[in-house]
Amino acid sequence: IPKDVDVLYHTRIQAERFEGDLGKEEYIINKEILNKFSKDTIVMHPLPRVNEISTDIDDDERAMYFKQAHNGVPVRMSILLNVFKEN
Repeated sequence: IPKDVDVLYHTRIQAERFEGDLGKEEYIINKEILNKFSKDTIVMHPLPRVNEISTDIDDDERAMYFKQAHNGVPVRMSILLNVFKEN
């Protein structure tokens, strides 16, 4: 039931990595689909997107993929710092 979903994490098949007829998106998140979910459901995506998430939800407060991408840089920096830190 969509109203019970806290986090909607959507990605795509990376068709450029495969041969054949892959990459046709069957599930595209747009405003109409997103409105079936709770007002508290957040949408995440690793970016870049092709067409699996419509741009009509970019300004929706539930769309967290830009914040997710932005925060990914300092998180990776912190992980690398700790991996290479001398004890």
